[in-house]
Amino acid sequence: LSAAILAYDFGPRGNFLAFALMGLCRGLNLLLAVSTGTLPLAWILASALLPWMAAYVLYIFGVTWFARYETTDGKRPFLIGGIACVNLAILLWCGIILYLPRSIVRLGAGMILLWILTRLDIRLWQIARNPTTQHVQSGVRALLMAIIPIHSAWMLIITEDPYLAIGVLLLMVPARFLGRWMTIS
Repeated sequence: LSAAILAYDFGPRGNFLAFALMGLCRGLNLLLAVSTGTLPLAWILASALLPWMAAYVLYIFGVTWFARYETTDGKRPFLIGGIACVNLAILLWCGIILYLPRSIVRLGAGMILLWILTRLDIRLWQIARNPTTQHVQSGVRALLMAIIPIHSAWMLIITEDPYLAIGVLLLMVPARFLGRWMTIS
């Protein structure tokens, strides 16, 4: 994680390597958080968690790619590339759910992920058609805010405990409240 952070901080900016390093930093950070919990590292490495983290790296790569020109009028190819990565990441998560032992809770979480994807796609494709600075920034905010319900779905998939998933989802309240006064991206 430290090497990825240093590579991102001191490496090239604004290119695909920088996008990948940002995703890698976020993915390794999440893997570190999961590995310090109650799950043994052997289970983490043998389970679907590594592909799950790889999809998270792809999601953050897509967000970073989408956000590349958020302070100017967005460039359509960057927006479309970011949207494609975000779509692929969410679809990979849905595919991983099919790999896990079947349960109605996990299938419900998969449906939640597809709902998030649909909501994001409607908004992001509208932005790609009219990529003004304000629109692109609102798209980046939507992508970053979507991380909370995505994590909530993850919690539901991993623990099958709806109360923990709802607890994570309730983080939307302070995030939206603080987002009025602070820049999210």
